[in-house]
Amino acid sequence: MTNNNTIRELKLHSPAGVEPAVFTWPNIERQKTKQDAIFIAGDEIVRTIRLVFEDYPELYQQNVNLDQCDIHSYNKMKELCDKFNKIIDTHVKLNRGTETFSARLEQRATAKLFRHILAQVYSRAVTNPDKLRDYEPFSPSVYGETSPDLIDSILKLINLTEDQTFIDLGSGVGNVVLHVAALSNCKHVYGIEHEETPATYACAMGDEFRFWMRWYGKHHSEFQLEQGDFLSHPKMDERIKEADVIFANNYVFGSTVNHELKVKFMNMKDGAKIISSREFCSESFRLNDRTKNDLGAVMHVTKPEECFGKVSWSDKSVQYYLHVIDHSKLAHYYEKVHQLHTKGSKTK
Repeated sequence: MTNNNTIRELKLHSPAGVEPAVFTWPNIERQKTKQDAIFIAGDEIVRTIRLVFEDYPELYQQNVNLDQCDIHSYNKMKELCDKFNKIIDTHVKLNRGTETFSARLEQRATAKLFRHILAQVYSRAVTNPDKLRDYEPFSPSVYGETSPDLIDSILKLINLTEDQTFIDLGSGVGNVVLHVAALSNCKHVYGIEHEETPATYACAMGDEFRFWMRWYGKHHSEFQLEQGDFLSHPKMDERIKEADVIFANNYVFGSTVNHELKVKFMNMKDGAKIISSREFCSESFRLNDRTKNDLGAVMHVTKPEECFGKVSWSDKSVQYYLHVIDHSKLAHYYEKVHQLHTKGSKTK
């Protein structure tokens, strides 16, 4: 007889032919008391197998019976894993080394598969989500997450290309960075987080993400998650200067932090974009002699419909703002001023 407290493991072999994924079979009583459980019993295993078959429809076999599987029975789940592993082992043995097999490893995950991967990553890396809620209310340390649906919409709007870079200022546990790295064909994604708890979890998130992307055989952009202060980091000024897109949940950053960011953004290149939950310059900004040294003098700001969506720190949807750097705006202003002065001099 098996002791209820015995930790048992189930394994799923990788369709990419790498090391297997190990699933710890939960103690049912303990699981019922877990507040932030994402998966119940064998639910994660069934979802994982289903998504592999969606990615490799030629591997699906009727006798797997995913819809009829008892996710609460260890023995039934063990049978399911054994059937799946035999199918995968045969697939890898027959196809490894072929052009088709190698080409699959260059493909990116679908949005649906990535959502599942992110849930797997989060459930393993963030071992105590309550710690993320331990902050001083209304301080720059407030932790919040942007919904995947909103990030999907933002990615469609900014349309990153393979030579571009993306920076997340205040990246938390790294959800946005991993989202962009998984689904966007960009050169590099960088996230920096000041607070120790989310930054520690972000490191674990990165490791888990790399494992699962490798297990599914999916390509992702290079990324880095780092703990630090984006205002004082020695490499930050250069990174901001070269960035193509900067993302900032700056709603609770405070006026001092936002002002210092505005100073840094003045040196961004033309065409670079900033997406933020609070605008860095008003849509009604007017360029004149008094405002010519403000960030608004070198950028355009809009409120795209695509940038309106759910966030974790509010029960209401939040509007994000799109800023586009354009130094010619200021150059045209000076040219106009010069023409007016020249015209004025001639009439005297």
